Amino acid sequence: MKEERNIITIDEYGNISLPTDIGATAMTEWEICELFGIVAPTVRASIKALCKSGVLR
Repeated sequence: MKEERNIITIDEYGNISLPTDIGATAMTEWEICELFGIVAPTVRASIKALCKSGVLR
């Protein structure tokens, strides 16, 4: 059985919509790029920096 994935969205007024089960949130690189209005290399560099800093442990 395939689990439904949740994504974070921002509407045209800047309101952020978070799923109720934030632990089940999964977003593709493309979805993150669209959400923040950035390009893929920026997403990759940011994730790498987060992992390196240890904040995600």
